[in-house]
Parts: sequence; structure tokens; C-alpha cells
Amino acid sequence: MLPSGKSVRLRSMEQYREVKQSEKIKIRVLTGMLIMILLLTAGCGKKETLAYDQQTITQITEFMIDYSSSADEQTVEQLKAMRESTFEDQLANMGLSITPDNFVSVVEAWKAGEKECGAYVDHGAYTIEATADELHVTTEAKFQNRDAELEFVFDKNLYLESLTVGAHYSMGEILKKAGMNTLLGMGTVFVVLILISVII
Repeated sequence: MLPSGKSVRLRSMEQYREVKQSEKIKIRVLTGMLIMILLLTAGCGKKETLAYDQQTITQITEFMIDYSSSADEQTVEQLKAMRESTFEDQLANMGLSITPDNFVSVVEAWKAGEKECGAYVDHGAYTIEATADELHVTTEAKFQNRDAELEFVFDKNLYLESLTVGAHYSMGEILKKAGMNTLLGMGTVFVVLILISVII
């Protein structure tokens, strides 16, 4: 028995309502997901950086440059021999946020830089970059033989952690070093091959 036109229309209307209802649910779910994605990405975009006092950071950096450039090998040995508690007290009295070990490391890094670049002459303005857990203070410095970039790194408690003296080499010096490394590498390989052939 064929269904009447009225029952077909009723079924069609019910199917239409079901489709419309499911479309509304899909739109609500998609809208909710879109809002959540926007909220999550907005939260991720705001990265917190360390709060710091520029004057204090600059004073510590300046002091370390002045001290390191005037210290000699004997001074470094005296620092190493000093009792840690006495050293800590002296640093605290001077208002320096740095551990005794890191103080010695910074002075030694400076001395290694001077061996590479020559005697210290002067430096430029400081650039300070803060991240969530570190503070980087950089400046271009003039030395007797070559210029270098000084990079001081402070930890999340704003204690001075390290110093890197990055010497600037000319293209000729870089190529000369690369050539020497290549010759040494090839020479080593040939010596090993000759030894192997002698042994065999």
C-alpha cells in the first residue's frame, strides 16, 4: 500500500527539522572550538620576560669590565685561593649579584679574550634583551688587535652567570684558519693511511 501524500509530507518535514537541528549543533560546536583556539593562541602570544632595573644591570656589567681589564694573573690566583664565605661577603657588600665561582669565571673569560684580541681599549653602548629566564647584555668592544662582542648573561634571579668575548675576524683570517684545519685534517688522514699500510 502506497503512503498518502500527507504522510510523505510529514516525514519530509521531520527529516528537514532533523537536518536543520544537526546543522545548528555543528555550527555551535565549530563556534565553540574556534573561540577556544583563539583564547589559547592569545594566551600563548603573551610571553612574560624578566623584570630588571637597567641601571643596576649596567653598573654590575661596567664593574666587571673595569675589574677584569685591570686584574692580572696574580689577582686571579688570589681570587681562587680566597675562602668562599669571605668572597661572598665582599660581593654582597659591593652590591654585586654574582657567585664567587662565576666571578672568577668571568675574569678568566675576559683574560682569555684579551689573549685573543689584545689589550682592552673601550666599549660601546649596551643592548639588553630579556627572556622568560635569562637576561643578555651585549656591547661592541675595542681591543688593541681586533674588535669583539661582549655578551654578559644573567640568570632568572638576575645573578651574573657568564661572559663571552666573541672576537671579530676578517675574511682573510677566517679563510686562513679554514685552510689550516683542512691541511691538518688531510695530513692526519695520510699519516693514518701510511701507518695502516706499514702495519699490513
